[in-house]
Amino acid sequence: MLKNLVGSTIAGALGGFNAHASNIVFAIFIATGQDPAQNFESSHCITMMEAINDGRDLHILVTMPSIEVGTVGGGTQLAS
Repeated sequence: MLKNLVGSTIAGALGGFNAHASNIVFAIFIATGQDPAQNFESSHCITMMEAINDGRDLHILVTMPSIEVGTVGGGTQLAS
C-alpha cells in the first residue's frame, strides 16, 4: 500500500494528492522574493493522517518533495 500510494506520489505520478498548499507556497514565495511562477511545481503536497495511541491522538505528516527555491543570483548574472 505504501509503495503504491506514497512511492508513486513522490515519484511524480499524477493524482489528487495536493492538499491545497499552493496558496501558502505562493504567499511565502511573494514574501521572500522567490519567483511565484514556480508555485505550480512547488505545491506538490502529500498529506497523510494516522490515528495513534489507541485513537486518542492524530499523527499528521505533510511532505512537500518539490519546493523550488532560488539562490543568490539565481544563476543568471551573479554566481550562485
